[in-house]
Amino acid sequence: MQHLDSERLAAFDHEAFTAEEHAHLAACTTCRGEVEAYAQLVQMAGALVTHDARDTTHRLSSWESIASGLRPVEQQTTVSTSVSASAPRAATIPINDASAPVTPWWARSSLRAAAAVALMASGAVLGRVTAGGTPASADRAAGVAGVMAESLGLGDVSLRPATYGAAGEFASVSQATSLLNRAQRDYERASLWLAANDSTPHDSDVYRARLAALDQMMAASRAALSDAPQDPVLNQYYLAAFSAREATLQQLGTSLPVGKTIERY
Repeated sequence: MQHLDSERLAAFDHEAFTAEEHAHLAACTTCRGEVEAYAQLVQMAGALVTHDARDTTHRLSSWESIASGLRPVEQQTTVSTSVSASAPRAATIPINDASAPVTPWWARSSLRAAAAVALMASGAVLGRVTAGGTPASADRAAGVAGVMAESLGLGDVSLRPATYGAAGEFASVSQATSLLNRAQRDYERASLWLAANDSTPHDSDVYRARLAALDQMMAASRAALSDAPQDPVLNQYYLAAFSAREATLQQLGTSLPVGKTIERY
């Protein structure tokens, strides 16, 4: 049996493993170690705050209500369309008419920059989670980061977590932190420039398929956050997927016929 994927391992506390998965975990130290790492993260998050088990509301679901509340609903018309053959559901896309204001390039750039910053933060967390793992676990973590990069249109960027603890690589924690902060700023500036200047055409089907994948990632994150709402790793994944989804919506809007822009997916 192949190694269990990261999403399946992260769901250990709310989706019971099958008999086959239990047998694999009993024999595979790599997957078992990752489950233990996820369990430690959940315990650390639980130690920071008191979680009321009776509260089943999704803390982050208000993102959608906030976003929709900022849009001119009276100018929207609803169109139903299928995102892709593999999409879990039909999508409802309100589209503005030609008289509605078109989202400027700098707004799209800001969304892309926000997604990039969230991705950088998630990469740092991935590095911590896999610091004590095996090459196989690092490969799977890099695969997760790669999905995020592809969702942002950065598929040619390597996001493999670095090997931590190399002697002489950094002189101090403050130096490493300073370099990381500078890298985040450089990454944000590069993302802003690319969003404003990259005119590479893409078919709308590419964005629709990406949106379907991001919806699945967000659904999995929300399910996990319902049991561990303060978990920093799960929150980073949710925010990164949410930002990438908003950026993709803006990109999809540019591929629509002239005079129509997507307001909500």
